[in-house]
Amino acid sequence: MGMKFSLGDEISIVLSGEQGYVDAYAVYQHSPVQFYIKYKAADGRAVSGWFGAEELDML
Repeated sequence: MGMKFSLGDEISIVLSGEQGYVDAYAVYQHSPVQFYIKYKAADGRAVSGWFGAEELDML
């Protein structure tokens, strides 16, 4: 199974341009892989959330 991102990869969120890194990922039997991203929001807050690979780009 090839994954688009690895732990620690620096990424950009496609829709917002916010930047962070891959902190975890989840592999499911019947759903796409999800990546847990820690990033700094545009307003300066430290936030995190789950994203699909199509929502992320490498920096």
